[in-house]
Amino acid sequence: MHPDDFSYYGLSNTASAVWELIDGTRSTDDIVAALAAEYDADEVTIRADVEAFLTGLRSAGIIASDR
Repeated sequence: MHPDDFSYYGLSNTASAVWELIDGTRSTDDIVAALAAEYDADEVTIRADVEAFLTGLRSAGIIASDR
């Protein structure tokens, strides 16, 4: 839920996994590495998905920036 306008955002399983790793201490590289270690997918695909998700979160004002 967005704190300013109370918009609700639903997450897919993949987005949920990324969301759980966003803690203010991990960089995009850290998130990609953690997901690559957990899932059977190539790092290029994971990076593209993570970057697209983070860009959407930034655009919506949900997160400030990447570390």
